[in-house]
Amino acid sequence: MTVKFDISNARRTADFLRNIPKNLEVLQARARATLARRIAVEARRDIQTEYNLPAARVNEDISVRQTSEFVELVGKHRPIGRINFGGSQGNKGVTYQISKTGPRKTMSHSFIARGLSGNTQIFSRIGKPRLPIRAYYGPSVAQMLRKEGRPERLAELALAIFSTETDRLKKI
Repeated sequence: MTVKFDISNARRTADFLRNIPKNLEVLQARARATLARRIAVEARRDIQTEYNLPAARVNEDISVRQTSEFVELVGKHRPIGRINFGGSQGNKGVTYQISKTGPRKTMSHSFIARGLSGNTQIFSRIGKPRLPIRAYYGPSVAQMLRKEGRPERLAELALAIFSTETDRLKKI
């Protein structure tokens, strides 16, 4: 009498258990990559709910750094010209609106022109009839990211994205 045992499932299970550390590293790396891709978009959306800026201008100053340990959202500290906040030339000066909920502000005796570096900005003259002139700026993306409540919201969102992506990858 011959007795046969099918141990193929046991062998597959043993191989799976042996590869858990490697599989876990790959799973976490993929989840971090997804988080790095999505967190910049979510931060831009959060900034745009409050500030009157086009998406392309916010995207210029947001970057994401990723290592095996963390994903870091970085905003440049370079101030953004007020012209980017819906600046336009009118009869009584230049108007702009930094906050979406705030009023449009008018700067009399100001004008829109191209500066020495080729950037179009809002300028005003300082004292003398021609030069010197001064450009006006609003907050930087770094300041917008530090605004009260935003770091906490983005941290909660990042945790949710990471855990959802980890759960999704476990099922694959």
